Amino acid sequence: WNTYHDCNSVTNSIVACNVCQFERTPSFLAKGFCPNSPANWIYYLVQNGSEYLFEGYKRNKVIKTSDGWTWVLDDGSTILKLKPYTGGPIGRHLWSKEEAMYESCGLGLTDDAMITLSTCSILDEFTCDNGDCIDKYKRCDDNLDCVDDSDENFCTVVEIAPDYRSGDPPKIPNAINFIKTTITIIRFDSIALDGTIEMTLNIEMTWSDDKLTFLNIMDENSFNSTSTKDVSTSKQALLWLPLDKIVHENAVIGEIIAGNNGFVRVIANTPAIDGDTYNPTEDVRYSGKDNLLSMGRDYKIKYRCDFNVFQFPFDKQLCRGTIILPWKNNDTVALEASDNPIIYKGFRDLTTFRVGDLSANATITQSGSIFNFYIRLERIWTSIFITTFLQTFVLWFLVYLTLFIDTKDFNNRFMGAITGFLVFASLLSSLMTSLPKSSGLKLADFWLLFFMFNIIFVIIMHILIEFLKRRNPKDVVIQDKFEYPGAVIIKSGQRSNTAAKVILPAVTTIFLAIYFIASNINLDMKK
Repeated sequence: WNTYHDCNSVTNSIVACNVCQFERTPSFLAKGFCPNSPANWIYYLVQNGSEYLFEGYKRNKVIKTSDGWTWVLDDGSTILKLKPYTGGPIGRHLWSKEEAMYESCGLGLTDDAMITLSTCSILDEFTCDNGDCIDKYKRCDDNLDCVDDSDENFCTVVEIAPDYRSGDPPKIPNAINFIKTTITIIRFDSIALDGTIEMTLNIEMTWSDDKLTFLNIMDENSFNSTSTKDVSTSKQALLWLPLDKIVHENAVIGEIIAGNNGFVRVIANTPAIDGDTYNPTEDVRYSGKDNLLSMGRDYKIKYRCDFNVFQFPFDKQLCRGTIILPWKNNDTVALEASDNPIIYKGFRDLTTFRVGDLSANATITQSGSIFNFYIRLERIWTSIFITTFLQTFVLWFLVYLTLFIDTKDFNNRFMGAITGFLVFASLLSSLMTSLPKSSGLKLADFWLLFFMFNIIFVIIMHILIEFLKRRNPKDVVIQDKFEYPGAVIIKSGQRSNTAAKVILPAVTTIFLAIYFIASNINLDMKK
């Protein structure tokens, strides 16, 4: 470009002239015409007297007339006129369509055509609006590489086919389009005694859609790797998105909260499609059939799990979450477990449970596809053992020790046992509220019942021994050679007390052995 000041002008304006110098005769490529357009796509700069024009190999011309730059056919008819603009036709500009263009392409006369005319390589370069050439992978890379910043104009990630409908799932001819699904558990918010588990998780789904074309995904540094780009919110509203169609089958009604930090992004893992002359913006294009769309969204969901609490607090649970993608008219899409379908990177030891193995699978039914994920939980029983089992055992043991008090001291024996029973009864009422509710008896119920009846048995023993003593007259004297009936009764009470001291620990030991064996039996946790 050569510029000079018009010093005689009142406004002191700048006048610009095009001064071009070429080492060889350049060929100019025209991009943006429809396939049926009569216009050529290769042009050469030709001098015609004092003027220059661009001549196509089929005698089409781009010439400068009194009305400005005009695109004419070999029969002299005009197809395009350059819209008012201070420069020449080189670069990317809007042209107004004429009648001949309407007849060949079927476009409305009121539409403008964006046409690119440049020497840039169709395979490797992008044309800036001013005609400069840059590497094609610098197009829409979030960096301003053109002098006029035009490489970041009209940037979009997804191009939608004219017959695309956001209500219809993407189809694959004669096959099911499988949607790879991954669950990432961010955290467990709560696990209730009734079997409801509230968790924050991310659901990510990946699929292909051959009615979409992806644009400008890779940059110059990602040729040998997978590259991604996020889809704008406005474009997402036009797409079929699986997370908008799924149903959480066993979630608690009203307890599904979708987060605001979701994403929809394009994953380009195959080379770009070769460039063509129909694309005036020279976007680097990728096939929607061979590349992928990925969608992720955070949820806070409360699932209802079927807990088997018979072995509480030594129980192991299997909680299932179910996601259903219903069929719509036909079975064109189905959920499929990804290579790593369920992920949890948080702490394994929670407040009341330890997180075990995670697994997932997907099945297809007549009504849709189902994705199940499973979480194995093992209850952490330490605190429950101390607050429930140890306390009740200590109370029983203290009551048991009253058997070692002199049988003649009924008041202390009886008051010690009855006090222990009252404390046990008070503790029992609070313990029952902390146990999970179930229709049948739990092992914890057997524990509490056993020690409660054990304490009652000790109290009955104290009363029985005192009753036997009081049947004997107070003035009876026990002699060495004569055994009065009262002496026999007293000896019977002592023998009963001694028997209780031996039998109760033996029975309790047997009970504890059976109890802890039953607690560690691996009950079948069916999926």
